[in-house]
Amino acid sequence: MRIVTSLFDSIHGVYWFPVIAVFIFLIIFVAMTIHTLTLNKTFEEDAKRMPFDADEINNIREL
Repeated sequence: MRIVTSLFDSIHGVYWFPVIAVFIFLIIFVAMTIHTLTLNKTFEEDAKRMPFDADEINNIREL
């Protein structure tokens, strides 16, 4: 463990890396949350009816 701590202590400003990573995560998370909450209801209804795989529909029709 001393090797890791001595390695990180030798890097100037290493304590900012986790702070920057948390801010990037929060910005992306908040942006995706806002985007999801403001989607049009028509898009949501269209996405509900969209099949996952075209083969599933073909298999159901064959039965």
